[in-house]
Amino acid sequence: MNIGQKIKELIELRRLNKADFARQMGMSEQNLYKIFKKRSIDAELLMQMANLLNVRVSSFFEEEFSAAAPIIHGRVDDAAVGYGISKPAMKGIPQETQTYIQQLEQEVAHLKEVNLLKDELINALKRG
Repeated sequence: MNIGQKIKELIELRRLNKADFARQMGMSEQNLYKIFKKRSIDAELLMQMANLLNVRVSSFFEEEFSAAAPIIHGRVDDAAVGYGISKPAMKGIPQETQTYIQQLEQEVAHLKEVNLLKDELINALKRG
């Protein structure tokens, strides 16, 4: 299954309206349907889609992925998960791309930590 098909499958499993999803991505529904046919996709676009669909970027590269399982703040069904990509998921992906994906996932993890710290600071300031 190509990456475009996985994106389509995940949107359908989440019972999302394709036109609404396309709008939230800032693209036309026609462009979204073109993506469904692609075997590869721009990393930044994939990160945006993963964020909107609430899954790790690496899940699109796994042989079998659980599209129904939400991944929020690094957790799946309250079980901690790592941000790394499993070895089977990396099979056939060029090393340069693997490295880039790992860097992006590390950056996402860092930004989530920063957001949590900001939330704590906001709450502390509100309390006074």
